[in-house]
Amino acid sequence: MRSGPAEGQLRQTRRFDARFGVWVLGYGLSEAGDRMYITALVAWLYLRTGSGTLVGLVVFAAGIGGFLGATVGGWVVDSLTPRGWLVRGSPLAAGAAALLVVVEQPVQIALVAAVLGALGRSLTVAWLASLPAVTDRLTTGTAVAATVRRLAQLAGPLPGGLLVAAHATGAVYLIDAATFLVTVPVALCVVHRPVSAAGLGKAGQPRLADFAGYVRSCRVVTTALLIQAALGAILGANNTGLIALLRQRLSGDSTMYGALVTATATGLVAGALTGTRAMRWRPAGTITALAMFVVSVSLAAVTLADRLWLALGLRVSFGWAIGWLGVVTWAVLQEHVAEQFRGRTFGLVRGSQDLLIVIVSVLAGIMIDRLGAAAVFVLASGVALGCAGWLSARPAWADIGSRAGPGQPESPAGGCRRCAGRSGPSEVGQPFQPSL
Repeated sequence: MRSGPAEGQLRQTRRFDARFGVWVLGYGLSEAGDRMYITALVAWLYLRTGSGTLVGLVVFAAGIGGFLGATVGGWVVDSLTPRGWLVRGSPLAAGAAALLVVVEQPVQIALVAAVLGALGRSLTVAWLASLPAVTDRLTTGTAVAATVRRLAQLAGPLPGGLLVAAHATGAVYLIDAATFLVTVPVALCVVHRPVSAAGLGKAGQPRLADFAGYVRSCRVVTTALLIQAALGAILGANNTGLIALLRQRLSGDSTMYGALVTATATGLVAGALTGTRAMRWRPAGTITALAMFVVSVSLAAVTLADRLWLALGLRVSFGWAIGWLGVVTWAVLQEHVAEQFRGRTFGLVRGSQDLLIVIVSVLAGIMIDRLGAAAVFVLASGVALGCAGWLSARPAWADIGSRAGPGQPESPAGGCRRCAGRSGPSEVGQPFQPSL
């Protein structure tokens, strides 16, 4: 059994320095700019054309771009290091955002949205992969980053909508471009420790077969991948079905819809704040199973809600569970993913959620027209319930995050405990030799 760090080391690991604060600020600005941009683009496009189909096309293009940016971007991040891609990719994203000021044709807008979605998502992967470069407290750092992300997502839409109403939509795109450019000095100043596959030295970069073998052999990664895919399906159904359910169940208007979205966002922030703290007294497997069960109950119960206050409470619980799941999953990944596969793994996990959101959003729209919104929510509830049952018996996360004695660091040394003793490249910190 490992002994805890010395007293002086323990004091040092229990606080964040200014570098982490600057990193959080840059990450938060990037997320706020993204949310402001997509809100303004959707609002401006619909007000100008009145076409829901056109808006759906642009959102679909941005979603597919995000999926490709996450999956392919993970390989770029591992090749260039997170710092390298943050410095190189951010000006490209800023240029794409600024291009929206001058393009007017719907096809051009969809193409730029797809490119910007790809670049933005790849930069998100780089931000996540760079966290170990600015703090050793990965679990708490993940919670702080998730909370800041949720707060930024709350702050972004309002100014975006106000600028559209003031006929200053171009200013939104320029502000988004500026938030991308801020990333460059932030990355140069604070992300300076190498977090990449560069440590492989002469062994070179792992091949696709090596990465596939790593994913198959590491049960922590496969579990996180399936959790995020399930969340993508749930969120796709929720995003498309919520407004329809409100209309069908409560005869609600846009004001009531805004209240439900705000309630969900409030729950997301609460979940981000409380998620990793629970890992101090319960294993991650127990936490994720419990949160998935709350998601299932919230989705099913909201179809029966006949009062706005009841629907609001259920949306808060839904958001809280989703936020909780996100923080715990990414905290476990931050601590247990092999360094040389960090970008690829984060890109694959994030991309799986993006892809399922896009696919299920389309399918949910078709189902709503034929079966009603309640049927979509019940099916999504079943997905969450099945996932909760599977997680409760999943050995991969049986004791991750279980009680640690005082003085033990947050991150385990020597690699992924769930994959320890297995053959294959599944231990963090152990050099993995790619196949020849």
